[in-house]
Amino acid sequence: MGIATYLMKPFKHSELLVSLGALLRPDASAKPILPMAPDEEEKMAPLNILLAEDNVVNQRLAARLLERMGHGVVVAATGREVLAKLEEQSFDLVLMDVQMPGMDGFAATAAIREKEQPGQLHLPIIAMTAHAMNRDRQLCMEAGMDDYIAKPIDIKQLKQAMRQVTLARTRPDRESREFSLDDLSLSGREASSTREAVDTEGPA
Repeated sequence: MGIATYLMKPFKHSELLVSLGALLRPDASAKPILPMAPDEEEKMAPLNILLAEDNVVNQRLAARLLERMGHGVVVAATGREVLAKLEEQSFDLVLMDVQMPGMDGFAATAAIREKEQPGQLHLPIIAMTAHAMNRDRQLCMEAGMDDYIAKPIDIKQLKQAMRQVTLARTRPDRESREFSLDDLSLSGREASSTREAVDTEGPA
């Protein structure tokens, strides 16, 4: 459709200025996350979603879209914030931007997966990245992510990915969902090698 962004009525004057500013002064490193409004497909069961995205405009657009779909949304701007949010409450799904400042999506995913035990908690994670090559999808899968969607995000593909990764998921009890930063001993060598492989493809 070629739509760069959208606003939902009623909208604030500040939100209009932010959207116009993003269009008039595009940032090559921050590709638009939402190209169009959601369609009228069958709704999913409400999910509690952790949105990991460092771009403020993308945060607002994605959060509004997910909320219109009936989901609850909590935003984190870095991988370290993702881990902190997981300590505070439970989530059904993480939408993980691959490239974020500080601890990126690969490192955060590695830390989450290290905490998980076979047969116990598995938190679905969908990678979000500007890269669209098959090799990038493979890197995301190898990093422990459950699915992969490329920016700008297609709403139908997002919904399909969300359904697939949450379809067979059973909700564990609260105690099994607790995270502790003290328990996470992330392998920096493994996370770094994965990031370097993606960085060679160019900026997000």
